[in-house]
Amino acid sequence: MPQFIPDPSSFDILRGKVIVITGGAQGIGAGLVTRLHQLGAKVIFGDISQPHSQSLLESLGNPPTVTAVEADLATYSGNYRLFRTAFDQYGHVDHALGNAALFEHPGPSSWIDPNLTIDTVGDEALAHPHNKILDLNVYGLCVFARMAAVFLRENRPAGEKDASITLFGSVCCIRDSPGAYIYQTSKLAILGLLRSMRKPVLETFGIRTNTICPGVTQSPMTKRVFHRIQARGLSTQKVDDVVDMTLGLMSDPTINGRSLYVERGTGWEFEEELDRSMQIWLGEEPTKLLRANAEYVNTGALLRDED
Repeated sequence: MPQFIPDPSSFDILRGKVIVITGGAQGIGAGLVTRLHQLGAKVIFGDISQPHSQSLLESLGNPPTVTAVEADLATYSGNYRLFRTAFDQYGHVDHALGNAALFEHPGPSSWIDPNLTIDTVGDEALAHPHNKILDLNVYGLCVFARMAAVFLRENRPAGEKDASITLFGSVCCIRDSPGAYIYQTSKLAILGLLRSMRKPVLETFGIRTNTICPGVTQSPMTKRVFHRIQARGLSTQKVDDVVDMTLGLMSDPTINGRSLYVERGTGWEFEEELDRSMQIWLGEEPTKLLRANAEYVNTGALLRDED
């Protein structure tokens, strides 16, 4: 896979930019809020946890250029409130980062549970925690993308051509994650969202869309497993490693439609490589058939009622 090496000197292009972030109170989101504030960006972040949001603001010295919005980002109204707050405050939005997500936990409520029986599996209460994961990780992110496509094209500053949407996936987009039934499913959906957006959203609105897929990162989401993985000498990384790669994608106006696997401060782009090597892993004949269909679909055929 082509290695992606961000140029930190390019990050200064984000100074003064209006940037919306979901799930900004902890973990990678908080790291992004912090670094973007240090770079001089105007940051509006949403999170359902007011105490964590307030703690982050206090750690930054309650700067006027960082705004926290209490919002349930699994809902339509929560996402709208976040973007509307940014727009009403600054008159436009330059970049949007969809980071909010939930992870499932093992135990009696595991989705595929050997202890479930034909009687107990009918209890609808078993679905509630997993519905929350799908609501935030899939529906919430789809709503986020819809809002971003509208707000990022409104009142674009004169001479400012670049705007971007960054969707946060996971290493689960690439490898098996046994037992993370709903989480892995939800993260794979993000690749589908990227692949459906990257062409029409750029061509129609001039907005770039990319995806970050981090490996195991030290954050509240991974606290249950992080040290066990680290103790075995396996690959782990810090929040700043992911932040640098994200800023690199945001800062380069030529990058669109890419998925970046991030591990130990290094990034590898895999969308283009998957396409380039298709004949090797899929075969010559099916690749020919697929590409012929794709050529037609890429004309926007799926969006038309009829030819």
